[in-house]
Amino acid sequence: MNEAEADIRHAGATSGFGRLDTSFPVVTAVLASYTERAAAPLRGWRVLAVQHLQSSTLPLMEALCRAGVAPGDITLIGKAYSTRAEAAEVLRAQGVRLPGSVEMDDPAVSYETEIGAVVAAEVARMARNRWAGRLLVLDEGAIAGRALLGHPDLWRRTHVVEQTTRGARWAAAVPRPFPVVDVARSEVKQHLEGPLIAESMAAGVRRVLHELGQGAGTLSLGVVGYGTVGRRLAALLAADGHRVVIHDSDAVATAAARGDGLSTDDLPKLLHRAQVLIGCTGVPLLDRTALIRLPRPLVLINGASSDIEFPVWTERVPSRRLPSDHDSPRAPWRHHYTLAGPVPHMLAAGGFPVNFYCQDEPIPAPRFQVTRALMLAGAFQAVSQRTPGLHRLADSAQIMIETAFRELT
Repeated sequence: MNEAEADIRHAGATSGFGRLDTSFPVVTAVLASYTERAAAPLRGWRVLAVQHLQSSTLPLMEALCRAGVAPGDITLIGKAYSTRAEAAEVLRAQGVRLPGSVEMDDPAVSYETEIGAVVAAEVARMARNRWAGRLLVLDEGAIAGRALLGHPDLWRRTHVVEQTTRGARWAAAVPRPFPVVDVARSEVKQHLEGPLIAESMAAGVRRVLHELGQGAGTLSLGVVGYGTVGRRLAALLAADGHRVVIHDSDAVATAAARGDGLSTDDLPKLLHRAQVLIGCTGVPLLDRTALIRLPRPLVLINGASSDIEFPVWTERVPSRRLPSDHDSPRAPWRHHYTLAGPVPHMLAAGGFPVNFYCQDEPIPAPRFQVTRALMLAGAFQAVSQRTPGLHRLADSAQIMIETAFRELT
């Protein structure tokens, strides 16, 4: 049994769902804080969650149920590229609905299109049923938030928690007709979760470079996006002995990179200097047209989320796939691809986040519980929030979670 399977068995058995109190103390601390005055503050709520479905998901779902949500009223749409089958089995056994697939229907389109369609169908189903209850949404990348905009009859009953910076930016760009708690940009998430994500990304980069025959020696690595993860990832890769060059469109971030002793450049010059390009932006970075113009091959690595960093999805076909031990043509995140054209660029892990290019979970559940605890705190705040629009996660929740996590580590 590997570490991830042990985490899942432990989480499933102890949150079974069963002894959440001793197994995941950070999540438990949040649950205890919000249920001490009302035993079941979430009774009567339905939950729609778009999440990475892993062993750390189990204590979060357990906590929601202890707070009053019926398991059958939870619909969880796991991201296919990060879903652990063992964790999904535990949730199904408890009655949680898990629509969607663990593979893609068509790898030659964006994964955002496919998961967006699944989420939109679930939101439409809820609207058709005309149920009178309230809806709590745990969102990842504003996927559910976008779908909800087409159903104004649900707005007054909907309360949202957003986990990613990309989703929070979208929610901030246009006034939301329902409350959205911004967990993504909370200070505690950035300085507690950020290092965990960066470490897992660095491990993924090393793994990919080794598989592609570039694991030995010093490489020129271009990191685009010097935010919470990009900054830490760049430091880790520089510590490995690589030449790291940074590009960020934000002048403050660029100045920070220089202050950290790293070289910076504009994007065109960086593309001519780098052998490996790591995108940490959360937005489309380079498309096929831009790549064709480059004079030498790049290894393209996604250090952000989903598969939007490099929108070259039509290249994810069997004829472009590099040989591997995986026989899963509809799971492009398990494969590397060469791109057609005069310059043989390589797309690592199908353009999906490199930290999920592994057999085990990228971050062990006991450590990643900090993110699940933040989402739980965001959920309790969201259901009590009456004003539409984007709201920062309460300072009191952040302090509580940081204190509990520091005691754990």
